[in-house]
Amino acid sequence: MLPSAYGLHSTIDSNNTPYDWASYKNAGFDIGVPGFSVNPYQNDGSDIRFDAGVPTEQQCIKHCVDCANAGVSPVLLHPAFTFWGCRYLNESIVPTGINEAIRSFPDFVRQQAAGYFISDEPTVHSLEAVKNRSTLVSALDNAADCLIDLAPTYSTPANLGVGSSESSPCDDSSYQDYLIRATALLTKSVSVDHYAYSPQTNLNEFMRNLDLISRTIPLDKYSRAVVLTLQKPWYPSSFSDDQRILAFIQQVYISLCYGVQRIDLWNVDAENLNLLSQWNVLHELKQLANHFVNASAPSHDLRLEERLLTAAFSDASYNYHYYVNTSSLLQRMQVTFSLEAGSETYDNNMWVPRNGGEVLFPGGYVLARIERGSVRSAPYFIKSWCNPYPWISSSCLEPYDLHLVNENFERERFDLVYLGGDNYAFRSPTAPMPWVSAEELDPKRLLLSSTRGDHETFKLAKMADGRVSIETYFGTFLSANNGEPFQVHQVPSASEGELFELVAVGTGPFEDGRYFIRTWVSERPWVGIVDDEPFEIVTVASVDDAQEFRLSHVKDNCYRITFYRNNRLCWVSANNGEPFQLHVLDKFGPDGPREGEAFYFEKIADRTFDIRTWAGYVSANNGSPWQMHHSKEMGPGEQFLLVSADPISLGTYYVQSWVNDRQWVSANNGPPYEVHLVENRGEGERFEIIYLRGNKVAIRSWTAVKPWLSAQQDSPFGIIQVDSHDKSTEFEMERLPDGKCAFRTKYGTYISANNAPPWEIHQVKNCGDGEAFRLIRA
Repeated sequence: MLPSAYGLHSTIDSNNTPYDWASYKNAGFDIGVPGFSVNPYQNDGSDIRFDAGVPTEQQCIKHCVDCANAGVSPVLLHPAFTFWGCRYLNESIVPTGINEAIRSFPDFVRQQAAGYFISDEPTVHSLEAVKNRSTLVSALDNAADCLIDLAPTYSTPANLGVGSSESSPCDDSSYQDYLIRATALLTKSVSVDHYAYSPQTNLNEFMRNLDLISRTIPLDKYSRAVVLTLQKPWYPSSFSDDQRILAFIQQVYISLCYGVQRIDLWNVDAENLNLLSQWNVLHELKQLANHFVNASAPSHDLRLEERLLTAAFSDASYNYHYYVNTSSLLQRMQVTFSLEAGSETYDNNMWVPRNGGEVLFPGGYVLARIERGSVRSAPYFIKSWCNPYPWISSSCLEPYDLHLVNENFERERFDLVYLGGDNYAFRSPTAPMPWVSAEELDPKRLLLSSTRGDHETFKLAKMADGRVSIETYFGTFLSANNGEPFQVHQVPSASEGELFELVAVGTGPFEDGRYFIRTWVSERPWVGIVDDEPFEIVTVASVDDAQEFRLSHVKDNCYRITFYRNNRLCWVSANNGEPFQLHVLDKFGPDGPREGEAFYFEKIADRTFDIRTWAGYVSANNGSPWQMHHSKEMGPGEQFLLVSADPISLGTYYVQSWVNDRQWVSANNGPPYEVHLVENRGEGERFEIIYLRGNKVAIRSWTAVKPWLSAQQDSPFGIIQVDSHDKSTEFEMERLPDGKCAFRTKYGTYISANNAPPWEIHQVKNCGDGEAFRLIRA
């Protein structure tokens, strides 16, 4: 039942039509509360009236019938058993006519009903009257849920009747007192109103509220629900519609950590319904929530560390970890963390193998799983029997094959990805073509592929001495050649030459991965490179000019610092003589990198390190020539911050243009690999938007051969597809009115939709209507 959100309305008549309920159903609502008024009572200081704004019996029945006819399960309301002005209700009022009220609803409505709405935020003084109604309804329909929304922790003790304070929120003790007294009213579920971005509260208070409910009410007997809202007055006035929907989504993600099984949405008007539909929010949340349904209660293992909320739970096959960034959208503070080796993450209703570091912004989540009792994937070096060149290596240049080298570094790392049964795949984290593939025809080599399929599937058989044989899809075995050209190939049967040792990659003070390096220098704080001889390592002013480095663990706290230039792997090196400046090497002798390319990271604080070489500490110069050099002493100038450069998927989208007859942006599945417009959308029109940094994104298509969208620098200035991500594939994403966006290339041009044959996407100098695109979640 998630999200089975309420459909509460701001008026009685105008927003309860059959058309409205059909729209609710299409948006993803399962449950609705028809005929609710947001001004249910009047209190002029002398006379409290309970009839002001309360729907009549006929209105309640009509609205519930319309709701049920649309396929939305109604929560039944009726003046005989529903308290609109509950917090002012006198407990001496005697309920009458409840039996007749229940029977006044048609049979099919009662059969489809999700429950009976009894009261909203009852106080201690009204609990007896609420209990009377709940007891009578349960006696007449013992299968029904009597819905009672409890008040939040930011209510004052005086308002709830559990203390005298009228100015401060309830402390743990007074709120638990309120919960204990309210427990007697509950039948099947417990829900609480809490609007976490309203002026009275915040996300920490929201989590305290959910935690107190989980610790006070026996949740083995009651399901959990939370009442949220999308109404603008309950969010900061500075929030855009996108920020408001992200804040709502963040509250839902946090609620899942506490085992919440139903999201009740208060007062959904036409504007918010349209917003929910545009973002496809409810359908996506249901897909995510399905993974919680058959699992143990997430709150049994819940922890909050430095804004990262983590819930651990399990089902019969998997252990799950669910991560949410709990910092406010007002702060925009990202959190970084590492996944357990061998994890898969949930993305677009699929499980994707993932290792290493993750970065979360507010409003984001990661759901990761690992098979119980086994390691699903992990990074390894693969060692053969071949003495002079024992390590299997991937190639970053054509022909993109596997060969043997004499020392294990960056290109010798492979992720062993478990596919089920005894099937595995090997993935290189550095090669442009990442998947190890078996060639079907002679000379039966081992190549690298951009996609994973049958040719990229291998069976591993473990020997008594711990070594493994690796069988291909064709029934052949991987073999290490004992002579030139030292290529890995296939042979018909396995013997000593076809046995390999999987050597686990060690761990250091931080995860291997892609990083920007930030220094203490205020004027030029980022580390970059001079892009011509002598390839110096310098500080630069902007992260846009910074170099993205790959840090690969060697041993203990020792790392290699590398990066790619024109598809060649380059190494950062410490000179072995004066002037002891850092520079770049892009070719090596037969012995590979030297000790001068080993850097030792000593942790000072979170993500802050000093970097030491054999000659001393790496230092950032505080003036021209801005060169990175050595210092014999360690101080502020020798401290560096690692900023993750791993891309973050923002989701998969269809990209819609302004062109009426051919409005869908499409990626060609063959030469000439140009992006164009088509009439209908399908798999070829799905694009993944990947966050890089600042307002920069990359766009990746479904096309296997050349997946990355890239801006052509020269005429005809098209948008084409390329096989690897580089600077030309980065776009600045600009928000436009009406929820649209524009994409600016690195050349200062904009992606534009052509309005005539050949229907190609191209670049123009200025941004107008033709450059406005709408992203629709796929």
